Amino acid sequence: MQSKNVTVYVNQIVYKCTINNFIANPTTITVGESAVLNWNTNNCTKVTISKLGYNVANSGTESVWPSQTTTY
Repeated sequence: MQSKNVTVYVNQIVYKCTINNFIANPTTITVGESAVLNWNTNNCTKVTISKLGYNVANSGTESVWPSQTTTY
């Protein structure tokens, strides 16, 4: 009797990181006032909001006090 081996390869499921929402409230402020950024993501291992300079939680809120018009 003859035997033969076969290999079955299993690929890892890769879930795409998605941004469900990202909003600022209010979207217009005067210098010295604050706005609140609010976001929610799925399947992200690292979340960074440009201009903040540090990683943030996958979902959360952050108050910001920009001194000029800023895009996050």
